Amino acid sequence: MKIKSLLTVALACLLAACGSNPKNASTGNGLTIVDVETALENLEEELKMSAEFDSVRYVPLETNDSCLIGKNPYNVITDKYILVTYEEADAIYTFDKQTGRFLARIAHRGEGPQDYSVNQICYNEHDGLLYFLREPNQLQKYDPLGGYHGRIVLQGVTRASSNFTFTDSLIINSRFAMITPDEHILDIFNYRGEQVDSLIDPAVKANYEGGQILQLMMKSVGGNTLLWADYGNGRIWADIPYSNGTLDGVIKYRRAFCDTIYALRNGQLQPSVVFHTGKYHFPPEGRTRTTGVADKLLITSTAETTSHVFFYCSRNIYGDEPENFRGVYDRQTGITRLAPSKGGWKDDLTGFMTYTGRPHEAYKVVEWLAEHPEAKNNPALAPLLNIGEEDNPVAVVTSQKSEQ
Repeated sequence: MKIKSLLTVALACLLAACGSNPKNASTGNGLTIVDVETALENLEEELKMSAEFDSVRYVPLETNDSCLIGKNPYNVITDKYILVTYEEADAIYTFDKQTGRFLARIAHRGEGPQDYSVNQICYNEHDGLLYFLREPNQLQKYDPLGGYHGRIVLQGVTRASSNFTFTDSLIINSRFAMITPDEHILDIFNYRGEQVDSLIDPAVKANYEGGQILQLMMKSVGGNTLLWADYGNGRIWADIPYSNGTLDGVIKYRRAFCDTIYALRNGQLQPSVVFHTGKYHFPPEGRTRTTGVADKLLITSTAETTSHVFFYCSRNIYGDEPENFRGVYDRQTGITRLAPSKGGWKDDLTGFMTYTGRPHEAYKVVEWLAEHPEAKNNPALAPLLNIGEEDNPVAVVTSQKSEQ
């Protein structure tokens, strides 16, 4: 069976949302409406960690010749480990979540029987393993300490991407093809590698005309990368990597240039979260031309937890200086907060430097401590006082209020 998106259902839900002056709330049918329009008109200077997190802890990562982390690091934090890699890295480094002690280096890019093609942190919380793409259509499995756990051959596809999400019984692989958009978006496999379903979304190609490309353009927007092909005479085709994931075992999907997150239930895509942008709504034709949409707001990236919906959005996306915003919706209170994304989250829990969602690089920590000598009297920051400029970064471990 191939899954078809229920566009008429989605349209009905969107029209209902736009016509009823929506508040931040979950409707009786489980549809969550996030009022981005009101949040934009009540823009905050910055988001505060205390509004969404119960605590924050800073973990300096051990520094030695076996685990030197380069520039622009990012991490995934599990129940036991901090998994770190960085720009142009050929390995993933595992550290203890409590102490920051270095535990393992996973580096198996190559052509050997246990090797893989792409060094990307793709962690499956259901079995505690890392999944690496071995092109064109295989997965190599490793545990965070570097133990090899075999391979999976993904059947029914000739080529897979490196973007995977998981449920306890399914592996979801998402495609992204900007130049020639493919309506076949998600491939769904069981853990034996058998393809059990796929998501076909014809709306992905709506308004697509194609033609001879004169130039390709790319720029950073809120939490993502915008790409567009210029066909001349004012015609373009714009795209942005779409968002997908899982929540409580349910597959979630949001196509590019769409204000709705869908949930896959009973073989059908059902609207789950609607971002109400009101008079700032980004029109469909804004994907095929660069004019007339400078004041419109595009949802560029989304992520969900059981307690919150996190998102980025941008305005003036084709301009020289797009306005990028970071937002969060609290499912319990129904409150949406929005602030410019440049700054990140203000740490009003410990008084430390702004949190951007990535580890703090050591030289920035040293600079901040020099500018704030009073920090030496703050017990929460005591682990940071002996850091050197060339040390490994500091991981930021948070717990959301719902995790208490």
